[in-house]
Amino acid sequence: MMLDKLIENTALFEGSDYIAVLSDRVDCGKYENGIFVSAKDGSQFDHGKLLELRVFNEEREYRAFRDNLGEAGFFERIAEDGKDGYDKAFDELHYLDYDEVRTEEARTKANEQNNAEPNAVLTTGGGKFYLEGIASKRKVLVRTYLKADPTTGLEYAFDWRVVGYRDEGARLPGEEE
Repeated sequence: MMLDKLIENTALFEGSDYIAVLSDRVDCGKYENGIFVSAKDGSQFDHGKLLELRVFNEEREYRAFRDNLGEAGFFERIAEDGKDGYDKAFDELHYLDYDEVRTEEARTKANEQNNAEPNAVLTTGGGKFYLEGIASKRKVLVRTYLKADPTTGLEYAFDWRVVGYRDEGARLPGEEE
């Protein structure tokens, strides 16, 4: 697997969260000691199935992607606040799809059967995802970067990144309660 920029900058992303879009599922977890550790069960995902990867923390995000599994290499970039044109941005909070009732019912049933999945969350559409400490993490903070068109001067969004997960009551700086 060729994730050259991540390998070269491993120290910048130590302990960061990741989201991996695979050909058969989406996986979330932590990037620790150069290894992707799934929040589902501590395993590593199959790198051969990787279509897109985002490794992120408060300051930066590494992104690698390819259009199909037949491509050998990945397009890569690192978005770091305040560097290389990533200095003008706005933030948004997005709710994660989290069905509290179904999740709690499933956890109770799993605990009764000694088959607990503490990081599992059921969605309103019937899907399932895994995040560490999900009990309080209900939002995801997304940062969108802006550039000005040299001809018109109008600003446009040219890139975005995941900054991190936030608690239910989280608000953007300056946002009223």
